[in-house]
Amino acid sequence: MSIAVIGESHQRLSAAAYLATLGETVATTCLDTTEYEVAVLSNPSTRQTVGRLESTPEDEVEGVLIIDTPETLPATIQAWAPILTDRVVVVAACGLSGPILVESLCRQHGVLPTVVADAAGYPVLGEMRGSVMTIRAVKRGLLVGVPGQPEPDVIDVLRRIVPDGTATDRLRSSLSNTNPLLHPPVAVLNATNIERQIETTLFRDALTPSVSELINAVDEERLRVLDKLGLPDVPVLEHFVTYYGDQGLTGSTLRDALSTFPAFTHSRLPQQLHCRFLDQDVRHGLAPMAALGDLIGVPCPRTNAVVEISSTLLRLDLREDAADIAQAALADV
Repeated sequence: MSIAVIGESHQRLSAAAYLATLGETVATTCLDTTEYEVAVLSNPSTRQTVGRLESTPEDEVEGVLIIDTPETLPATIQAWAPILTDRVVVVAACGLSGPILVESLCRQHGVLPTVVADAAGYPVLGEMRGSVMTIRAVKRGLLVGVPGQPEPDVIDVLRRIVPDGTATDRLRSSLSNTNPLLHPPVAVLNATNIERQIETTLFRDALTPSVSELINAVDEERLRVLDKLGLPDVPVLEHFVTYYGDQGLTGSTLRDALSTFPAFTHSRLPQQLHCRFLDQDVRHGLAPMAALGDLIGVPCPRTNAVVEISSTLLRLDLREDAADIAQAALADV
């Protein structure tokens, strides 16, 4: 039985590649060729292949990993609805709205997955050049949020889909996605460089001490929200140490750790303000988190400030669906 990796994000290819190196039979979508090779950075001689999902019989798929954006999820679910029925599904890095949106879209298409779990980020970071994918980092202990009390066979499939994951409550997983905690503060405080399209490294140049202060302030509010819900978590720096501590990430501060981590060396600021840093990560991450705080009586003034400035910069109401997403997420607890 195979694992299908679907979605529009290029990181789906990284995840599919990594699973193939572990011996999984993996298929993915939108390949220009019938298969591609995988090179593992720690062992460049390793070569595995990943096949096309289009040529994989539906009844051979046991689990599905969705690596996508909230904006393109509707098209992905519509296209691949047949392989989601009675399958274990994991949606990665889509914020608080990710699993809620997948469940809603599945209902619209008459699809009932066995379970829809949430992964608190991309499981693998990689880079595709030609037909070779190079795996640069793997998130160890990535939180995988599962609703309810899943059966042992469901847990077994989840471990195949995210082999380096750690099972937890789905709301804790969604709120522990590091992208909404990092990207919006960095983008807001570097808006001038983004607008001027000044080439800026994300973690070495843009992540200044003052930006780190804002990130930590937003993270403190996240931790207070989780504490109030009875779902205690650790600061964002500790998540990164857990993810990449065995792969070269070191440092006593967020800036020191991220700016010197080899896998992040080439990360850059976006070249326009209308990007996922301010749109997706605020709309589906910070704005629902602040709305959740309102629902349970935990003020989030710094988070709200980032949301408000982001909305102003984009001339959009990034809170538009936040209250509904927060209410739906709260039902998971």
